Amino acid sequence: MANHQGNTVTIPTGSNFSNRLLTNVGSLENKGVEVALNLIPFSTRDMSLQLGFNFTYNKNEITKLLMTDDPGFIGVLYGDGMTGQNRVTRVGHPAYSFFVNKQIYNSATGMPVEGLYEDLSGEGGTVAGVNQDKYLFKNPAPDYLLGFSLRYSYKNFDVSASSRASIGNYVYNMVAAGSSYDQMYQIGYWKNFPRLLNDTQFVKRQFSSDFFVENASFFKLDNVSVGYNIEKITDRLSAYVSLTAQNIWTITNYKGLDPEVDGGVDNNFYPRPQVYMLGINLSF
Repeated sequence: MANHQGNTVTIPTGSNFSNRLLTNVGSLENKGVEVALNLIPFSTRDMSLQLGFNFTYNKNEITKLLMTDDPGFIGVLYGDGMTGQNRVTRVGHPAYSFFVNKQIYNSATGMPVEGLYEDLSGEGGTVAGVNQDKYLFKNPAPDYLLGFSLRYSYKNFDVSASSRASIGNYVYNMVAAGSSYDQMYQIGYWKNFPRLLNDTQFVKRQFSSDFFVENASFFKLDNVSVGYNIEKITDRLSAYVSLTAQNIWTITNYKGLDPEVDGGVDNNFYPRPQVYMLGINLSF
């Protein structure tokens, strides 16, 4: 499967109003495997069990960005005025890879040293936030996706559940990157002390550090539903009663609010709610 990215190309002047045209000159290659299994271990008149499993592996790579290949082209940069350009799409790498400085750590404490990064260009001088001293480090896309489901029934009772896992996805924790002591002690503001600041003890915010690119692999129990079929309440009335819970719990090492972040940048997004529903279906 190939996707394309636009780039401006110079064209001869003519009846058009511009000598530049936006056209599809970039390409992206995806390679992967998908497997799905559905099993019925047993099924009788009163009892049955159904199991489902799916597995996906995918790897994407940018194969072209310009009409004429340029070995010195840094790629297409993404970011904002606060964090700087901390993501890049570059030939030979996954799309939207994180583009950050390589953090140096205190050998005694293991904690990151504020504002101290490796000089990857060897030019000396300022390193923080300088593109020539940044490197590509991980990306938001998972390597593996897994899904699990089951449905068990016994006479009038049934229970079903679904869960999923994402392995190898990374998130830039902008909430942690924006946590520093100078932000906590501004005059005229009351603020909660973020526990993420305990990991760095930074006085100033450090938005370009690879320290804030975190492994956001997770396992989520998405849905559990329990139901009971009441066959005869009266001669003409029956009912099905169910209780359902959604977004029940998450297992992850990610330090932010939720490891499932659209675009790979955690910037105080609205959290997914836990939902509990009681359902009654009446049949006459």
